[in-house]
Amino acid sequence: MAIFTRLGVCLGLLVVSVCPAASLRAAEPAPPATVEIAMPRTLFHGLHESLMKLGAAPFLKMMKTNTGMEGAISFPADARTLAAQLDAGKVHIGVMTGHEFAWAQSKYPDLMPIAVSVPMQPIQSFCVVAWDCKADNIGDLKDQKISLPGNHRDFGELFLEKQKTQHKTVFEGQLNRPFADDAIFDVIEGRAGCTIIDCSTFMYFQRVNPGQFQNLKVLTQSEVFPNACIVAKKGGLDAKTIEKFKTALFKAQNDPIGKPMLTTWKLKGFAPVPEDYPAQLKAIEKAYPVPASWNSAEK
Repeated sequence: MAIFTRLGVCLGLLVVSVCPAASLRAAEPAPPATVEIAMPRTLFHGLHESLMKLGAAPFLKMMKTNTGMEGAISFPADARTLAAQLDAGKVHIGVMTGHEFAWAQSKYPDLMPIAVSVPMQPIQSFCVVAWDCKADNIGDLKDQKISLPGNHRDFGELFLEKQKTQHKTVFEGQLNRPFADDAIFDVIEGRAGCTIIDCSTFMYFQRVNPGQFQNLKVLTQSEVFPNACIVAKKGGLDAKTIEKFKTALFKAQNDPIGKPMLTTWKLKGFAPVPEDYPAQLKAIEKAYPVPASWNSAEK
């Protein structure tokens, strides 16, 4: 993909002082021949790159159909790498979870959300135990095992680590299960004291297994995390291209390509960035501070 070129960055002071309006117009970048889009591999929970490309293909197709622009997609290792690429102008558009964008924006303040995803369920994790569990908090389960599905989400990991630190918990052991249902049944059948699952999984289990669901209860739950967002860098992409992308995103739920894509991604759609999104980001960053590892991100 062609790397986006920004115009007007190196205008001299003489030009600015003599013709400020012209310099402002020059600062608006031209539309790129190809829009660089990136999604971190961590969004795909360990899937092979071929499957990541398959999952992302409808997004590219929808964007090309609705904007008329060519696009290409890449999969950086993680959101930290993606943030550095966006800030360096190597990528035009990125997709990030809300909490990772909060971390990214604290390091790269020129990054901005242009739209947010609307999930089927709130982005939240639950510590689930058996219905007759006497524990008051996760610390009371330290002599038992925890069962975790292989596809559990990163915000669940953050919540679990926070709980373990807060209550000084070291479990007797950990059961690793391929699917969330297996981990839940470990709790129901007494093989584990608890599991950590997200809200979507919790609601799905209730719908599919209403009888077995009665054998569970929530010991504690996480904060509601900000929705994931589509990210660009201020001045890194021209306004018309951004508007085209936003329009395509907002119409995705009624688009013949976008609608099945949303179903696969378990989204209702995309929406404008809410007014309180900065406050949501600030709150989640306070609850889950920027990891030390982010300080090593390279531009």
